[in-house]
Amino acid sequence: MTTGEKIKRIRQHRKMTQKELGEAIGLGATGANRIAQYEMGYRVPKGDLLQKIAEALDVKVENFFVSDKSATDIFRLLLWFDFEHTDVFQVDITQLDQTLPPVDVSTTVSRMTQPIQFTGNAVTGTGFESDTPVTVLWTPNGMLNTFLQEWAQRQKEYKDQQITKSEYFEWILQWPDSSDLGGVRQPKREWRNV
Repeated sequence: MTTGEKIKRIRQHRKMTQKELGEAIGLGATGANRIAQYEMGYRVPKGDLLQKIAEALDVKVENFFVSDKSATDIFRLLLWFDFEHTDVFQVDITQLDQTLPPVDVSTTVSRMTQPIQFTGNAVTGTGFESDTPVTVLWTPNGMLNTFLQEWAQRQKEYKDQQITKSEYFEWILQWPDSSDLGGVRQPKREWRNV
């Protein structure tokens, strides 16, 4: 999704017109035209103007960047991709079924002295019948693992209609400030409709 497409999506989510956003960032009478140019990809806002747009839309400016500099950048990219292309990622918390024979996936990960080994088969609640085994994304980063578990929780809440599409999108927009670390803390930013 381009920067302009994200601006449009968030602006519409905020129920703002192009004119209102243009005025909010100080573009004056030509504001609606400039915002339309950004949204259609004819122009790309420079860094300082993008910061103003983010502030007017009440989101982190990082939502508009595609970066691979940190785990949080990659995670944010996955969240946006998932929202735009529903049902591509089925995030689920796995449990090991000890009644099944072990699956040995021994490997060596840099900075680890012990090989990784699953001693059971990962069982997910996706309910899909398939000839291909489930692929597991595993990380030794405890914080990232917590974020993945929380994402699985938000996906389930959305699919079970416990939260709305608007609330799910707001959680993505405000992440990581919307994170409750899987129920461990109060989020810094509220994202649920009260």
